[in-house]
Amino acid sequence: MVGNKNVTLYMPSTEQDSLGEAGAPTPWRKVWAEPTYSGGSRRTVAGRLVSEHTMVLTTRWLPDIERCTDVEVDGKMRPIESIVPEGRRWKVHISVMIGKYA
Repeated sequence: MVGNKNVTLYMPSTEQDSLGEAGAPTPWRKVWAEPTYSGGSRRTVAGRLVSEHTMVLTTRWLPDIERCTDVEVDGKMRPIESIVPEGRRWKVHISVMIGKYA
């Protein structure tokens, strides 16, 4: 098991430019999370073998955490694939892709 990581959760921006495009996500909260690495999956894309690896971050449940779109782990911004609550607002599992290799 790997030690806990300090991660930053991001919310979608509420600001828009003159063309109606949303701005960059805004930092919401810094939390401690326990990472678990999965084996990943392999598939063929355009005749090439692609390997995808995911990490699941387990942290405490927070109100409005379902609205988060991105997470910063080890200084890298990653999109959130899924957020799955465990129990009755006790813990939450955040799934992010950590690597895509061709």
